[in-house]
Amino acid sequence: MAGSAEARKLVYLVTGGCGFLGEHVVRMLLEREPRLRELRVFDLHLSPWLEELKTGTQNVVEACVQTGTRFLVYTSSMEVVGPNIKGHPFYRGNEDTPYE
Repeated sequence: MAGSAEARKLVYLVTGGCGFLGEHVVRMLLEREPRLRELRVFDLHLSPWLEELKTGTQNVVEACVQTGTRFLVYTSSMEVVGPNIKGHPFYRGNEDTPYE
């Protein structure tokens, strides 16, 4: 029955999670939802207290180190870069492309 207990775990996405109401919803879920498996917060900027909870990539890297994994291929999309402060999109660039 352990599999069924995991199936009941919940994943939440809170949009506007750093606004007044959204922050209260996030805190409530962290404090009061016993079936919480994963909490995703979507906002333009994370509150400082949420930055401290952002550990997903760090956990993956540490797991690789602990298990002796020799290679980690980390992928993402260009959309995570978003427009720069001037509103210009990142288009067909790579790690060496200058971008403000």
